[in-house]
Amino acid sequence: MNSKIQANAHRGSSFDDFLREEGIYEEVQASAVDPLVPWMLRAEHELSSKWFSPR
Repeated sequence: MNSKIQANAHRGSSFDDFLREEGIYEEVQASAVDPLVPWMLRAEHELSSKWFSPR
């Protein structure tokens, strides 16, 4: 058995590379991040309300 790690023959460039080649990386990145910001803020609010509210 060969102890060297063999490269995966089916692995190519990354999805980010593909998006950059298509010229749409920034657009896709922005549209993916936009919905995350309100979700993250809600999650943070829920956590802080839970931990810092009077018991």
